[in-house]
Amino acid sequence: MLRNFLTLSTGVLLARGIHAIAILLLVRILKPDALGIFELAVSIAAYASLAVQQGFDAIAIRETSKHPREVSHWLAAVTRLRLAFAIPVTIAMLLAGLLQMQRPIGSLLMILSLSIMAGAFNLRWVYLAFETPRAPVLAGILSQAVFLGTVVFAVRSPEHVWRAALGWAAGEIAAAVVLRAGRTHAGAAGRGGVSTKDLLRKSWPVSVSMLLGQIMLNFDVVALAAMGKQSEIGLYLAAYRCVTGFTPLLQQFEASLSPPFARAHLKGQELRVATGKMAAWGAAAGLGISLILYLGSGILMEKLFGRDYLPAVTYLRQLVWILPLRVVRMVFRQALIAMHRQVSDTKVTAMGAAATVILDLLLIPTMGADGCVVAALCSSVILAASSWYFVNRDLPQSSH
Repeated sequence: MLRNFLTLSTGVLLARGIHAIAILLLVRILKPDALGIFELAVSIAAYASLAVQQGFDAIAIRETSKHPREVSHWLAAVTRLRLAFAIPVTIAMLLAGLLQMQRPIGSLLMILSLSIMAGAFNLRWVYLAFETPRAPVLAGILSQAVFLGTVVFAVRSPEHVWRAALGWAAGEIAAAVVLRAGRTHAGAAGRGGVSTKDLLRKSWPVSVSMLLGQIMLNFDVVALAAMGKQSEIGLYLAAYRCVTGFTPLLQQFEASLSPPFARAHLKGQELRVATGKMAAWGAAAGLGISLILYLGSGILMEKLFGRDYLPAVTYLRQLVWILPLRVVRMVFRQALIAMHRQVSDTKVTAMGAAATVILDLLLIPTMGADGCVVAALCSSVILAASSWYFVNRDLPQSSH
């Protein structure tokens, strides 16, 4: 397990590092307006991909891990369902692109539709089920390397934004091809054994959680475009990337909390003490990082993205305060999981997603990207506060 964790973590960090370099180069070439168009198209493609991927992987991995001989049946069921969703979703994206051909986003949607079909044939879950993560790791790195190579060698001006989309799609296709070509566990896909209805029934809670997470990730981008504020997307996301750049570090921090919290839960009151200490220390560290980012926001924005993005400093100085809230949310989330309160955690996520959608819809028409900033801050407060509420409601009380 440790070996697989280290392999996956190293691969994810490398892939994200390559992706970060590609994005930093891209934002300087595209400038805010073209960057906004590219990010909008990618966000739309992400929702389309989610409609195809859903929560099938989690269920297939779980069941195949318990019954390895049934992998061919699970492979057949997952592939059938994904193709059933991928074909209409891809057609819808192509039609949307054709209807928008007079605008730059039209060609991007048509190009990115290729990645939807690639995702339908991606066999990453099979390797993870058999605890052989090397191929998925290499495929992820290859995908981002293709994207980076396209940006470096083919994107020279904002008019080349379609080439960036092509590199994105090509990377997804390359990853799917490598994983399918290197398949050693699945064998021939059999018939029967697993019904698509059963797979849908088991996976829908995971699919809902994934949708809620996606809403919190990029609903603001879609809402800005839908309400005629597309020109603000590039600047807003440039500021937000300075905050989300800490995501890999935060994820490793969250993962490290799970074992000690699970052990502390067995001893009752110890989990309350551990949660309080980690939340306090985590919030203090987050505040320190936020203060540094706030004070250096102008320099950071210019050095990373260029002078064209200096107007985004205003957004960044507000968004940095999300970091301590996210750390607190992560601490209390792991406490909920340690207490077997996954349903409470889903409720928390749903509240955060609902706040994001409602506030975006209310504030963007009059405030534009500033409304997105307010919505992001408010949803982060709601996530942290509601997580704290559920944990303290269910934690063992002191006997004193």
